[in-house]
Amino acid sequence: MGSLWYNAVMIGFEASPHQGPGIFLTRLQKALEKRGRFSLEEPDYWIQLSFQPLPDWITERQKAGKTKVVVRMDGCYCDRHHKIRKPFVLRVPVLDDWYSAKVNRKKNAKIRENLLAANDIIYQSEFSRAISQKFVAPTQPGHIIYNGVDLNEFSPEGPQHDIRLPGTVNILVSHSFRPYHRLHDSFRILSRLVHQTRQAYHLHILGGDDGASFAYARNVADGLGLREGLHYTFHGKKPHNELASVYRACDLMLNLSYWDSCPNVVIEALACGLPVVGVNHGGVGELVSPSGGLLVDESIPFTWLPHRDFERMSKAPVEKYAQAIIQMQGQLEESSRKARVMALKRFDIETVCDQYLLACPQTADCPV
Repeated sequence: MGSLWYNAVMIGFEASPHQGPGIFLTRLQKALEKRGRFSLEEPDYWIQLSFQPLPDWITERQKAGKTKVVVRMDGCYCDRHHKIRKPFVLRVPVLDDWYSAKVNRKKNAKIRENLLAANDIIYQSEFSRAISQKFVAPTQPGHIIYNGVDLNEFSPEGPQHDIRLPGTVNILVSHSFRPYHRLHDSFRILSRLVHQTRQAYHLHILGGDDGASFAYARNVADGLGLREGLHYTFHGKKPHNELASVYRACDLMLNLSYWDSCPNVVIEALACGLPVVGVNHGGVGELVSPSGGLLVDESIPFTWLPHRDFERMSKAPVEKYAQAIIQMQGQLEESSRKARVMALKRFDIETVCDQYLLACPQTADCPV
C-alpha cells in the first residue's frame, strides 16, 4: 500500500450489498475509505456496474472531463433460445444461434452502451473478458482484477457455526441460486456418495433461491431417496457476520457453476481455508487453480447455452465429482492450508484495492 502514496485520485461508485457485485463493491469501498480515496461527490473515476445505467450527473462530469468512467464487467445475457414462434419449436442449431443472438442483443443493449462509452474496463476474470468480447461487443482489453475479501473476517480462525454434523463429511454449496448453479446435480453427486460409500455425507445449502432452483432440486432429491434433515439441509440466507462461521463448519465446498465470472462464495471459502471441488470452467476454474482444491473437467462449449433450462443445460459428470470429493477427503488438512495461502496471495481486499488504484492513475485531464 505504501508504494501508492502518489495516487491521489478519488474513486466513487454506488454499492448495494444485496447481490454479488454490490457485496464486493461494499468491501472495496471500505478499503478505499481507509486510504481516503473514496468520494461520492467529486470522483475522478467512477466505477460503473455493467448492468446498471450510468447516473446522469456522472455522464455530465464525463463530458466535462472531470470524471473518467470505468465499467466493471459483471456478466451478460447469453442464454440459448429455441422457441422461434409459438407454438412451434425449432431446434436447428443455425436458427438457434440466430434467435439467441437476436434476443440477447436486445437484453445486452445497456451493457454494450456502457462498455462502448467507458474510458476503461475492469473484468472480474479472463472468463469475464471472454464472454464480454463474444456475446456483447468487441471492446478494449481492460484490466483483469479478481474480487477480494477481508482476510481477517474470512479466516480459518474463529468460531464454527452449529450446522456442523459430527462424524460426517459436511459439504457446502452456496449461491444466490440460479439454474446454471446446478444444485440439482449436487444432489445427484450426494446420492452417489451416500449410496455407494460407507461414509456419512451431508449437503449444506446456503443462500436464496431464484424461484425455480430449489423446487427442481427437491424433486431430484426425492427421486434419489435423499431425505431432508438426514442427507441435506436448506439453511437459507445467513447474516453477513455468520458467513465465515458457516464456512468453518464445513469440510469442503462443491461448486458446479460453469458460467459465473468471479463468484464471491468461492473466494470466501478459500479465505476460510475451505477447499473447493469445482468445475474447471468459467470463473470457478480460475479462482480454484492452481492449489485451492480439485477441478473437474467438463465439455462445456463456449457458445449460447440453455442456462435456465434444467433439462437442456450441461449435466455434471456425477462419478468424476464423487471421486474428486473422496480424493479431497484424504487430504483435507493440507488442502485447507493451501486454500488459505492462495487466498492470502490473490484475494486480499487490500491488494485488490491497490489494483483498482493502479487501474485508475492520476492524469493531466483528471484533476486531483
